[in-house]
Amino acid sequence: MLQESKHGIRSWMIRFWWVLRHRLWHLSVWQLFYLLVISMFRPGLYDKAVHGDTDVVIEGFPRSANTFLVHALELAVNGNIKIAHHLHDPCQIRCAVHRQIPCFVIVRDPLDAVVSWKLKAPYMDTELMLRIYGTFYRYAIRFEQSIIFLHYSDVVSHPKAVVSEILRRSVLDMHIDLATVTEARVFQSIDERKRARKEIPGQSFDLSVARPSEAKEKLKCILRDEIADNETKLLSELMTLYENLTLRCLNIQQKPINNIRNI
Repeated sequence: MLQESKHGIRSWMIRFWWVLRHRLWHLSVWQLFYLLVISMFRPGLYDKAVHGDTDVVIEGFPRSANTFLVHALELAVNGNIKIAHHLHDPCQIRCAVHRQIPCFVIVRDPLDAVVSWKLKAPYMDTELMLRIYGTFYRYAIRFEQSIIFLHYSDVVSHPKAVVSEILRRSVLDMHIDLATVTEARVFQSIDERKRARKEIPGQSFDLSVARPSEAKEKLKCILRDEIADNETKLLSELMTLYENLTLRCLNIQQKPINNIRNI
């Protein structure tokens, strides 16, 4: 009973924190405050923020293959890279642009992204999730001249090509082996790191880990129909935004994979 109560309080706090971020994160002062807060209370997350030694920034809406791409990049260079990632916050984009660090923002279909996030965080309000999607990417578009958008389907279907393009554009002087960037190796790396972390009470490993599973696919079908029926107007607005974003995405599939091992 006590554990369930703690889990409920934690869920409420996360939900409240997202509401604050969604309403205030376009303000520079809030972004500085946010970084200060996580440096004190979530040092592990703060380590993933942009710092002076950051090589590249990978950001995007939650459940948009952020984890997949980070692991793919790390595999390609045997971990010898400093990546800022997983804040899911505009401050990452702003800091990257300010420090002139290569920044890549992943774009996924809003309905698919929210359905996947809802599986991991069922306590989150669906409408809030959709609005967060809108505010995040509308902010990102402001920096389109200084960042690069990547399409979700390219990241998961052509990881070698995406990693090659990121490393080429980042001009990093390091040993690169694209042969290690396979779907199986990436998912293995994700699973190993997830199992090494302390599990959150009440959270299923299969539903929380950032990779596909049979259990997820069954629940996704139900959630997708439910959200599509209940959030028709908002989804229509976000699909227009999404289509706009896809036009800005780097065309990966038509680019040849650079056969590079040393740059």
